[in-house]
Amino acid sequence: ALALLAASSCFAEPDNSPGKGLWKEVSGTAIHYFDDMPGRNVITHRATPTETGVKLRTTESVDLFGDLEGRVLYQPRTVINQVEGTLVNTGNQVFSGTVLGEGPVLLHDNLFRVDVNLVTGETIGKMFLTDHVDGPVVDCIIEIEGTGFTEEGNGLAEYSGRCRLRDNTGRRPR
Repeated sequence: ALALLAASSCFAEPDNSPGKGLWKEVSGTAIHYFDDMPGRNVITHRATPTETGVKLRTTESVDLFGDLEGRVLYQPRTVINQVEGTLVNTGNQVFSGTVLGEGPVLLHDNLFRVDVNLVTGETIGKMFLTDHVDGPVVDCIIEIEGTGFTEEGNGLAEYSGRCRLRDNTGRRPR
């Protein structure tokens, strides 16, 4: 939680100083796959019962459309608390795709958090795609809001936030 708070405060005010890139607003939609389609279905690695629910380790995928176009490979640490009616995802994820038409980029995030109210279905989250792996150096801070499910049971969401392209050399910063 402290790391999430620190990351939020670091990106609270856009830094548009020379050489840093300009923050641009971004938005779009997402599909979080829960169906049985090979290649995108949820892989459960471990399920550990707790006094109030279960802890899960899984691999999942999410497709993004809009200003961010691509796929997120997502390895959440899921904590389901049946007593409180909550689900919390944290862990690691990697985005592969384009940002504002630039790319391809590969960005890592180990600060994200997604909260689900199991009673109402309300889903909110935040992604910090700021750990550059490959491609243009991009930072994205994204908020997520669940909007429902497809007929197949896949999760739908909208995202919004801001991204900045710091350079387009395709090399890691030194």
